[in-house]
This record gives sequence, structure tokens and C-alpha cells, in this order.
Amino acid sequence: MTIRPGEDWGRRVPDAGTSERVSDDAAAARLRGSRVILEGGDLHRSLGSPAVPSRRGEHTELDVDVLDVRVEMRDGRTVEMSAVSSVVSGRWNGGGRVVAVLNTGFLGRRNLAPRAHPNDGVFEVLTMSASMSRRERREAWRRSLTGSHLPHPDLSVVRAASWTWERTGPIDPLRIDGRVVRGWRRVVVDLHPDGLVVVV
Repeated sequence: MTIRPGEDWGRRVPDAGTSERVSDDAAAARLRGSRVILEGGDLHRSLGSPAVPSRRGEHTELDVDVLDVRVEMRDGRTVEMSAVSSVVSGRWNGGGRVVAVLNTGFLGRRNLAPRAHPNDGVFEVLTMSASMSRRERREAWRRSLTGSHLPHPDLSVVRAASWTWERTGPIDPLRIDGRVVRGWRRVVVDLHPDGLVVVV
């Protein structure tokens, strides 16, 4: 159940049961609808990088939202994928617009959306204006290690449960939980509440 302000998150269980161990976000997303134990990735980092639990003994189960991603390709195909952490287009250190849909708030070591929570029923959308200078981009990137890059007039953050955007440049990479998708034209992301259970 989607967490509400002031409520405890998760439920105690007697053991880890049949949970699958996964090493990164993409592996967790492929197991949507399952129970997983995280060994790494941005979702793991957003939970405080907990130690990998043993199979026995009491644990906590956490419901986590999943991102349903539909990618319309330039050749007319449609590709559907799941993500648990992020969908990002553009290059932070290059020119052009950057769009980052963030379920966990983290992208690698960067805390791009400090208010994000992986089970609050929405995701954060960080958009960087194409007009942001390279010097300002470098400074914002440095400050994003601590989440102090916000507020900034060329960076906007909104909360949503659905988001659509189109490719704006010839070199505009798309990464879904770190997986690179080439030849894309348009992206639609919808939030699927409680799509995964994480055991910690």
C-alpha cells in the first residue's frame, strides 16, 4: 500500500522466504511483482544501502512503486520496459535539455531529487533547461552529490504519476535504470504503485 505522510513503511515478516537476490535496478525491474533482496543499485542506495539480509530471521518487507515505460522508436516500433529507479534522457555535461524521471531520487552517487520516495505514489521529474550554461551544469552536477543543486532557475522539479516527452536532439541518449535505448523518439512513463516487494 502506498505510504502516507506520518505512517510507518513496511511490515515485519518471519524470514526472507523465496526472495530473489538482485545486484542492480534493472535486474529488480525485470522481477516486478516479486520479492527481492537488493545487493546494489540506486533503489538500494535510497533505502540507506542496507546490509544484505540472511534468509533466516525476522525481516521487513517494503512495497516499492515501479515505472511502466513505453518507448516509441524512430522506426515505428514500441518497446515496453519496467524501471524501479530512473528514466533519463540527455547529457548533463553536454548541451541540450535533460529530463530525468526519478522514483528513488538517486542517480549513481547523485541525489538529484532529495524529496523522492520509492513508495509515495508519484515520481519526481527533474528537467534541465537547454539554455543552462556548461559552467552552471558542472557546478550543479558537483552540488548534486549532496542534493544542494536545487533550487536553480534552469532546473525544475515536479511530482507526477505520468509523464511524456519527445526527443529534442540528434544525440539525446535514453537510459532506463542504466540500460541504454537507442533510436528512440518519444517516451511515456506511468507509475505502477506497489509493483515490487523489497526485503531488508
